[in-house]
Amino acid sequence: MSESESQVIESLATKCMKTIATNIERYPAETLGSILCEMEWENVVRLKYQMTAPQYQIQKRVGSNLLSDGRKFPVLNEKFIKDFEERNPHLAKSNVIDDLVWKDNVDFKFRKGGHSRPALFNEPWQMQIRKLKSISEELTGLVEDDNIENSKQVIRRILKELKVTPMTVDLLSQTGIGKVLKKTIRKIRQSQAVQETSPGILTQFEFLLDQWKQVAGFSNSNTNEKNNESLACILGKRKETSDARHRKDVNTIKECDQWRDMYDALVKREQNLRNAHGEKMRKIRENLEVGRSKIGTAKTKQKHRSLDSKTRGINVNGNITAPSKVNVLRQGCKERRILIEGNGTLSKSHIA
Repeated sequence: MSESESQVIESLATKCMKTIATNIERYPAETLGSILCEMEWENVVRLKYQMTAPQYQIQKRVGSNLLSDGRKFPVLNEKFIKDFEERNPHLAKSNVIDDLVWKDNVDFKFRKGGHSRPALFNEPWQMQIRKLKSISEELTGLVEDDNIENSKQVIRRILKELKVTPMTVDLLSQTGIGKVLKKTIRKIRQSQAVQETSPGILTQFEFLLDQWKQVAGFSNSNTNEKNNESLACILGKRKETSDARHRKDVNTIKECDQWRDMYDALVKREQNLRNAHGEKMRKIRENLEVGRSKIGTAKTKQKHRSLDSKTRGINVNGNITAPSKVNVLRQGCKERRILIEGNGTLSKSHIA
């Protein structure tokens, strides 16, 4: 095969892949899955991801709704990709699709820092383990290096990452990050240069290690640590989350190896919380109906209006009130009319 023929075949294959990527949601899932192997399916999704990337790189701010590369919506929505993988089980475990599609779907539906997504669910479990092992290896290299004074920027970066990383007993035991941190603190204490140039870094490492020790005590005790904000941040739970709910979240995240697993876990968690809240409100309404005091028959006093002959006022329940201005004027007009009709004589009967 000549070089020109190879280029023609390659261009036709590329054009075919672009056509599939452009209209991927229009094809039946069974048909598309039957003609594509896992590598071809990953190439199609990669191509669509590149084709739909934002034209201008937007800097992602903290708390914004933008996804990984600045896009507003996932490249493939959850409804389509879930149906596709259910109909094609041989394509349902791809790590490439997990990173490009499912990660954005998790971030799109469950925003980081929101009520429906605790910090413990920032990343899948295996990804958290790999991240902490990488940091542990990096710290080990710094401890074994005699020139730790030249690595102050790296130490600050690692400290910043560890402060926002949720910690559990299982992460401590599986990664060994706690033992490495102790060695790092010991090494920093021996380095006068690091303490002089970064006076607060040793204190922050010691405080972080003390928080990790409390994490181990939290898992073995039934005490309520809800008011301890710093410990709640280390545990990766919100202040309003109960300890029992947090322990369930820990067991849930340990079963999430990929983003697709975490998406299903968060959907189920949200549904359970909604059901629990509805059950709580029903019990409150039932308690109100049962414990509400019943109102008996209300007795009201009848008001009797009578015109007092002496004061011309209104007598209500035996209490004489002062005559109103309207009654005074009406009585004056009546007396003058009687005087005119009776040629100036006014009898007591007329007044009454």
